[in-house]
Amino acid sequence: MTQKAKNLWDQLEREQLLDLKKNLDKAHSLGLGDGVTCHVRILNRGEQLFFCMAGRACMAQISTTHGLLYRSSLKVWDDGSPIFEVEKTVICQAIVASCRRHYQLDLNLAG
Repeated sequence: MTQKAKNLWDQLEREQLLDLKKNLDKAHSLGLGDGVTCHVRILNRGEQLFFCMAGRACMAQISTTHGLLYRSSLKVWDDGSPIFEVEKTVICQAIVASCRRHYQLDLNLAG
């Protein structure tokens, strides 16, 4: 992929994230304790997942067919800042719990 195409793809993903953040009522919510709530929504026929917590959002690659959450797909928040390893752990735990509760989907971590 050329750099121009990658930049366009990143811009489209960022716009999609912002749109999803504006419509959190369409996402499933799960309380994580200490007043923190996360929002999860499966997209694109079960291949992508929107995640939002504490006003920050990101996208993750998943496979609902195979019950997989690709940890390595968690790279950046909607503001462009990187997602750190400790954050990835919290995000993955929240996604797994939310998908189990709201979608009756057991996800395993991959990559």
